[in-house]
Amino acid sequence: KMLKFILLLLVVPLFALNIPKKLTSSLESGPQRILINFKNPVDLKAYAKNNGFKWDDMEENARGKLVVKLLKDRAAETQSKFLMELQKKNVQYDQLWISNAIAVERAEKSFVLDLHNHPEVSSVELVEEYQLLPKDTVAVPPKKKQTVEAGVQWVKAPEVWDKGFEGEGITIGVIDTGALMHDDLKATYRGNQDGFSHADSWLDGTNLRRSVPYDDNGHGTHCHGTITASSTAEILGVAPKSKWVSCKFLTARGGGNYNDATRCLQFMLAPNGNSNIRPHVVSNSYGGGGYVRAIDIALNALMAAGVEMVYAAGNSMVCNGVEYPALLPQAFSVAA
Repeated sequence: KMLKFILLLLVVPLFALNIPKKLTSSLESGPQRILINFKNPVDLKAYAKNNGFKWDDMEENARGKLVVKLLKDRAAETQSKFLMELQKKNVQYDQLWISNAIAVERAEKSFVLDLHNHPEVSSVELVEEYQLLPKDTVAVPPKKKQTVEAGVQWVKAPEVWDKGFEGEGITIGVIDTGALMHDDLKATYRGNQDGFSHADSWLDGTNLRRSVPYDDNGHGTHCHGTITASSTAEILGVAPKSKWVSCKFLTARGGGNYNDATRCLQFMLAPNGNSNIRPHVVSNSYGGGGYVRAIDIALNALMAAGVEMVYAAGNSMVCNGVEYPALLPQAFSVAA
């Protein structure tokens, strides 16, 4: 009876913490990459309502700074003790203050089972890899260079240019497979502009952590070109006078995980720690894998900061085929 009682004490906290069965079974084969979610993420809508203001009415820089401060303050409030323990144990981690979470790279089974001793932890998830791009989406350069690509014409971008709107003064972020320094992208890369650097304009969210833009797939470069490509001789992108910043989380094969995607969203909210230089719009041409809490919370933060989040609806080509994250209400979903 005493043995059964002891076993019950060990099992009950796991259910209370809602540790997924897939995680517990995966831990049997060795350490796993996990995401630890903390309680009470900031409700930015409620904060504005309770303090009698609207986010859209705030001055742009003050708006971004307040959003970041609230998120970082809440993360410090709920995560500080836990972070000290991780540092004492020399555990490799990544703090995602945008969603009040911490990613641990190699969590042992004993580490996960010990999480029930931390009342500030709300849940733990296995970080899973998904195929987030169709396998046939690697970009192939056209045989003949066109002044205005067909897709750019189809969305009637030239008509908008004629009205004087070419993206001037706008910064556009792209979260994808990265970007190559193509001749038609060099002039619009913000990292090449006076007063800016790669650290302000580029983040490699994968484990490679390269410090300069690259693309080992081609899809991200294609997306960048469609949006912002420009050169002295030709206008190729929809917004040729805009500037671009980029975060890579998708691999050479178009796979990735939403932990790295959340890291990219955090970068877009405050590039190199500075919310004053956040982009106005962020393009996300990927999807799949189902609902992710961290992405949902991060999109709330970006929306409060006034960043428009654009997502591809999907490539399933069936009715009701819209995928996450495009299904989230904060996303501006685009289909063709």
